[in-house]
Amino acid sequence: ILMQYSSLGEEAGVFLKRLDGMLYDIRLRATLEHRPQYNETNIAIIDIDEKSLSEHGRWPWSRRKVASLIDSLLDQGVIVIAFDVVFAEPERNPVDEIALELGDQLINDTGLAQYKQEIDGDLRMAESLQNGDVVLGILFEQMEGISKGAVPDNVVVMNQDVNIKRVKAQPFVSYVGNIAPLHDNAIGKGFFNAVPDEDGSIRRAALLVQHEGVVYPSLALEAARLYSLADEIRVETVEDGAHHNISGVTLNAQEIFTDENGRVLVPYRGGRNSFKYYSAADVLSGTLAPEALLDSIVFVGTSSVGLADLRETPVGIQYPGVEVHANVLEGLLHPDIFSYRHDLADHYTVLYLLLFGVVMAIRFPKMGPGQMAFWGT
Repeated sequence: ILMQYSSLGEEAGVFLKRLDGMLYDIRLRATLEHRPQYNETNIAIIDIDEKSLSEHGRWPWSRRKVASLIDSLLDQGVIVIAFDVVFAEPERNPVDEIALELGDQLINDTGLAQYKQEIDGDLRMAESLQNGDVVLGILFEQMEGISKGAVPDNVVVMNQDVNIKRVKAQPFVSYVGNIAPLHDNAIGKGFFNAVPDEDGSIRRAALLVQHEGVVYPSLALEAARLYSLADEIRVETVEDGAHHNISGVTLNAQEIFTDENGRVLVPYRGGRNSFKYYSAADVLSGTLAPEALLDSIVFVGTSSVGLADLRETPVGIQYPGVEVHANVLEGLLHPDIFSYRHDLADHYTVLYLLLFGVVMAIRFPKMGPGQMAFWGT
């Protein structure tokens, strides 16, 4: 019997969360036209779209091509470039490929060995990373034993008396990072993990996660740090028994409030393509207008169905994951557009429904049809 009641309680909890999510989606869509618009900060998406794949081949592209993309973006005045992708494996060097097929002796006899570094794609991309503020993506995982690449640098600062193991940022046991030449030459690194609700919809975004006693920033948060010229990200916490609940993050004295796990509600501008999209093919070919990307922050990602980075969100299904980061970044730069939801909101909702139900159960039998209709609405 106890198990049956427990099961009913869990089902009721899931139902209430789904109902709350649906109501939140309705409220969000109804208020989108009243959301403040900030156009002075140029945030754009560099899209590895179908056109780019058609003209430059399937993804992943060669690192030399990615380096050319970085160079082109910086030449067009982009301030911060953030990659919604991880470069976890070294690219095969053509000289090594020839040696593997035809033998090292041929490489030495023909003098090809001297060109190995010159045509190395990873080194070419590493050189481009040195020329501007570029944030590389990283993916944290819950599966043990799969860590590869390099873990990000620690730019998150906690109070000295805070035990990080007690901080309620979501913990991860492993990661997929970038190879050393790229990691060492990129000024920023941030995770791009999605945080879907139980129904699969992306309503929240994690700004912070932790791994082995260190707290790391998201891709959008790290891009905001570089854009705002902040040296560090300070995490504000509130002690709660055995835990330290996160209350917000601070960039250059500007505090952004979060829930106890370091998450924010994504402040969606609107449906898909609310931010400007530019095809990566057009960036590489140099056909964009000269001022199109001047003083901008760009996220490099994909809207291609074949590359499967499309998400369900309150503002539409098949929503590019890279545009979620753009929405979060705009909120970090303009915190007034964030909708703050208290951690106890679900408890308040249940309490309200319980009290309302009790009152109505007492009052309804004494009311006429008109009064019942009025109070029921």
